[in-house]
Amino acid sequence: MGYRDEFYISQNIIGYTGSPQNNPTVYFDDNVHYGSITQFHDDVDAIGRSILKLSAEHTLLNYSADMEDGTTSELPLLERTRQLGAMFEHQFGVVTHLSRNPFVPIKEGNSSLRAFLSIAIERFQNVKRNSFQTLIEIHDEMKDSHCSSGKLRLRLNLHGHTTFYSLEQEIRYICQVEGLTYPPPRYVITPIEF
Repeated sequence: MGYRDEFYISQNIIGYTGSPQNNPTVYFDDNVHYGSITQFHDDVDAIGRSILKLSAEHTLLNYSADMEDGTTSELPLLERTRQLGAMFEHQFGVVTHLSRNPFVPIKEGNSSLRAFLSIAIERFQNVKRNSFQTLIEIHDEMKDSHCSSGKLRLRLNLHGHTTFYSLEQEIRYICQVEGLTYPPPRYVITPIEF
C-alpha cells in the first residue's frame, strides 16, 4: 500500500519535468488535488510522492520573457528559472515551488508516454520525507499557537488542508501507510550544502 494510491494513478498524470527517459518528476491532478512523484533529486528527502494539495488556484507555469509585463516580475523567481524557462508553481498569490526544468504536458492520446511515466507510481510508494516533515512542523506550530496566525493558516491551505483536524488526520494516515507510530518521529533532515 502506497501513499494515496487512489490519487496516484495513470489517469491523473498531467505531465513531467526533466527527461522522460531519465527519472523525470511526474505531475498529477484530478481537479481537486494535485501532487507529484520525484524520482531523482540530490536531496534524498525530496524523493517520492508529494503530500496531496488542493488544486484551487494552483497553476504550473513555464517562465518566458513575455511574462515580465508585471504579472511575474514581482514573483521571487530564481535567475536559473528565468534562464532555463523552468516551471514554477503558483497558488494563492505565492510561488510554492521552483522546478529544475520546464514542464511538459502530456498530449491527449499519448498513451505510450503516459504508460512509461506510470512506472514511477509503482517505483515510488512512499511520501517524500521533507513533505511529511513540513506537515509535522505546521501541526506542531498550530498546536502551540492555537491556529491564530494568518501566515500559519496560509501554510495550512498551501499544504492541502483547511482545518487542524484534517491536517492531523493526514498525519495519522501517513503514519499508518509508512508503518510509523503516532505521533510520528521528527525526521532529521540534513540540509544540502552548496
